[in-house]
Amino acid sequence: MNIKDEMDGIYRDTPLNDIPWVQQEPPGVLVELVESEAVVPCPAADLGCGAGSYAVWLARKGFQVAGYDCSAEAVRHAEALALERGVSCRFEVADLTQPIDCPDPLYDFVYHWGVLHHVFPLKRAAFAENVQRMLKPDGK
Repeated sequence: MNIKDEMDGIYRDTPLNDIPWVQQEPPGVLVELVESEAVVPCPAADLGCGAGSYAVWLARKGFQVAGYDCSAEAVRHAEALALERGVSCRFEVADLTQPIDCPDPLYDFVYHWGVLHHVFPLKRAAFAENVQRMLKPDGK
């Protein structure tokens, strides 16, 4: 079973409250970056967005957010959460270890939490290349 199928199964068969990494509140480091204005509202990407709570939180803070996840089931949850909270986010199903179609850098801020440990070491360079492809030259 690959990671996409595994994640689809988890997000399809497990209540969100029972998935340990699905948290409603963003990690303290993200909150600190935003509240300290080290990162201000801008076009942003949440890589491995899962059920979308961090992307939705960023959107509520004024960011224009796109969330990417390998799981179509996770993206479905993320879209429902954005709709429920009344924010605009764009979500895409994407394998972050394969080239993302991004001809021009789109984002001033690219963020992930808890994704890299799901990326096998041999595929981490491809993940980093996607970040570079998506991030504007002066981005964070």
